[in-house]
Amino acid sequence: MNNSNTPRPMLTRIFVIFVGIQAALELIIGAGMLIDFKLAVESGFGITHTSDMDLFGVVIGLQLVMLAILMIFSIIWTNKGQKAGPIVAIIAGMYFLIFGVMSFVKFGNIDAIYVDSIRGLITAILGFVVYNQFKSRRN
Repeated sequence: MNNSNTPRPMLTRIFVIFVGIQAALELIIGAGMLIDFKLAVESGFGITHTSDMDLFGVVIGLQLVMLAILMIFSIIWTNKGQKAGPIVAIIAGMYFLIFGVMSFVKFGNIDAIYVDSIRGLITAILGFVVYNQFKSRRN
């Protein structure tokens, strides 16, 4: 159990900062899609908007907001020294990794490999390391 007098290892701090940056970005992009989907897809992704796409804007926007909320919970639980924090981040990281690979395979989107897959892999690896730190502290 981590209390305010126990210093956190450097990798745990890096993990929390890395996950925090991702949560903020997911929240901003997700909120942007919920507020003005047309602007988000046309300026952010270079996709021509049609009214048929609006439902997808809601689905994608809510999905990104949900991922941000999960990452925020991951930070909270990690700061409390609970193993659930890194476990949730590992799951989110694997989601990003799979999303990036599938986007590349299905659509040839190389940016998905560079952005989503790499950050997903880094998140999962850092989460695994932090999880093992928590586990070893309890033994």
